[in-house]
Amino acid sequence: MKYIISESQNEGLKENILKIPFIAVNNDWDFLQSYLEKKGNPPYALVGKVELNPASVLSLGNLRFVYGDLIATNCKMKTLGNLLEVHGFLDLYSSKILSLGSLRFVKGDLDLRKSSLSNYAKTKPYNEVYLEIYNTVKVGGDIYI
Repeated sequence: MKYIISESQNEGLKENILKIPFIAVNNDWDFLQSYLEKKGNPPYALVGKVELNPASVLSLGNLRFVYGDLIATNCKMKTLGNLLEVHGFLDLYSSKILSLGSLRFVKGDLDLRKSSLSNYAKTKPYNEVYLEIYNTVKVGGDIYI
């Protein structure tokens, strides 16, 4: 039997990524972090819709992939760090985000409105910022700045 996998899935296999359904940790970011700490903070992927509590999330740690939507509105984290791909919508509305880190793919929309990155973008022409993001991150949907 043959299996067909995407390039990103193949990279996940190479890195031995720990896959965790977010609902399996009761959508609790703090519990997830304590679990990952016990495992030695390995690279990991989250499956399903991930809604982050704005008050408690300062870093995504070794998160590499989200197989679903990632909603981080009003979050205090300043970078997406090691996150490579979001296979859904990425909502950073009104967050303190200043850098997309290693992000290279978003399957759905990318919402940066009212974020710190959006405020920084106001110092440059809109088209320049849009093209900078567009040429860095493959976005399957719309980019909102």
